Amino acid sequence: MFQLKLFSLLMVIAMSVVLSILPSKGLDQLFVNVADFFSVTDILRQYNNSEITNVGHSLAMFVITLSALSVLPGRIFSILLIAVSVSAGLEWLQSYVPSRTVSWYDFSYDLLGIGCALLVISLLYLVKRLKSYFFPAPATASC
Repeated sequence: MFQLKLFSLLMVIAMSVVLSILPSKGLDQLFVNVADFFSVTDILRQYNNSEITNVGHSLAMFVITLSALSVLPGRIFSILLIAVSVSAGLEWLQSYVPSRTVSWYDFSYDLLGIGCALLVISLLYLVKRLKSYFFPAPATASC
């Protein structure tokens, strides 16, 4: 099971690497094709491309952080280190692609996605603890 979770984390990171090194024109065309496929082109026309890209940065790092949690449950510092390293690495990788640029704004949106994932993880943990506190498991009778 661990190998499957690790494989899924590596696949999510690999997909993020591929998307980060695609030329801007290719990425825009990919986005238009996906929007047409899901019939949401009219909805997305009201937003400009940078707003959608920022959401994409946050969403990608949110998924990577949650994937890292499934591989390393309970190791928040390790998860944070992996997610920030992947984010910084992707931005650094974009400096070698001619049509892409490195941006602190992109990195900050990546950190926002990481923070949201850690917040969701913390809230789920808190709900689990409160549930076990207020609704303890019934005691079993022993003979």
